[in-house]
Amino acid sequence: MTPNILLITIDSLRADYVGYQNPKENNTPFLDELAKKSIIFTNAIVPSLPTFFCFPSIMTGTLPFTNGTYLGISESKGVKTIAQVLKNHGYDTTAYIADNPTLYMTFGYDKGFDHYFDGYEESNKSFLLLQESLWNLRRKMPNAFLNLFDVAKALRHLIVPWRMSIDGITLNRKIIEYINQNGKQPFFLWAHYMDAHLPYVSGIDKYFYREKSIIKKLLKRIVFYKEISSSTRKMKIKDNHTLEIIKEAYRSSIKYTDQVLKELYMIIKKRFPNTIFIITSDHGEAFMEHGLFHHEPYSLYEELIKVPLIINLPSNTNRSIAKVVSLLSIAKTICSLVSIRNTNFQGSDLLTSHEADIDHITRILYKCRSPHVRLGILDNKSEIKEFRQLWSYRASRYKYIMESEGEKEELFDLQTDPLELKNIAQRNKKEKKNAKKILEKYM
Repeated sequence: MTPNILLITIDSLRADYVGYQNPKENNTPFLDELAKKSIIFTNAIVPSLPTFFCFPSIMTGTLPFTNGTYLGISESKGVKTIAQVLKNHGYDTTAYIADNPTLYMTFGYDKGFDHYFDGYEESNKSFLLLQESLWNLRRKMPNAFLNLFDVAKALRHLIVPWRMSIDGITLNRKIIEYINQNGKQPFFLWAHYMDAHLPYVSGIDKYFYREKSIIKKLLKRIVFYKEISSSTRKMKIKDNHTLEIIKEAYRSSIKYTDQVLKELYMIIKKRFPNTIFIITSDHGEAFMEHGLFHHEPYSLYEELIKVPLIINLPSNTNRSIAKVVSLLSIAKTICSLVSIRNTNFQGSDLLTSHEADIDHITRILYKCRSPHVRLGILDNKSEIKEFRQLWSYRASRYKYIMESEGEKEELFDLQTDPLELKNIAQRNKKEKKNAKKILEKYM
């Protein structure tokens, strides 16, 4: 019998805040138990970040610099999505996305889906029209209106009390309602949860034990500052006490998400036991480990690129895989699991490939400093520093990071320096040269 497939993605969930990855953390009791009867990948990395760079790669099995797509997949000519491939093989394809504007169907993510719910609500339309108007002004007058798009988002957070327009419980309800009404098999369902994303409010009432009103005000101000900051400014949190409170709020949001995932898993597993569950995240989160906060800074350090990855099969096969793998390989792996051959997805079959078989492209990470410049919103991008890109080659032991203009070059020995605090690029020129040579083939 052809298995169902449920792809669950959790925005902003970094690997070392998940218990089975880091025993010091107790935020994910459900995922920890699920890991005991699943195939887990302890060195899973994203192909690019943040969300608008990562998901085109997950959904099309291609990297941004190979498919020409940098924001969504609407312009990816000749590139099929995993939903399209599965639909062509008889799958009912459905997506339920918590309200994330970068995943709206406007950007082509509905390609191949019979039903695509993206959280675009009537209450958001007037605000989105304002954003669109400001976006057009930025194209015409980039210097005068550089930050107005961000200011519009910031004012929304400041004026309107923050609420998750679609929290995990609401998303679960919508998914279950759809399955109960539809019930077609086999199905491919993609669910994306936003509860672990800044401002980390979903779990505050249940899991956060400090003064809730203070933390909510603090988080709202952080969101406001983040939105009005241009890409050239670095958001910093200098007070350690404040930083620890923010981390606790982040943990609370993860605990909430974990409980939500448990509820969905139990319902789906009971009704559809022949279901493959794939659970991962689109990027991590930085908490000043390298002087940066959130997940949009110009950075490719481990706190941002390393994410959990769990594949739970109907057989409950248990295995832990330590090789470095990329979310780029998810599409190819799904096809392999359901015996679909001859696809053009890049990457490797995560369940059968050995360390020696891993394609170099699955070790490459990419980040553009300013997606707005990358999209051509500013015509003089060759003169603007924000256009510069970061590239990284992440092997099992060594990790190399370089800037496209050659200003930045870092090499870390992750075996002896897992926190990436000692740049050995000048001391170990052999490893640096090897990694740089690989990257230059794709740049």
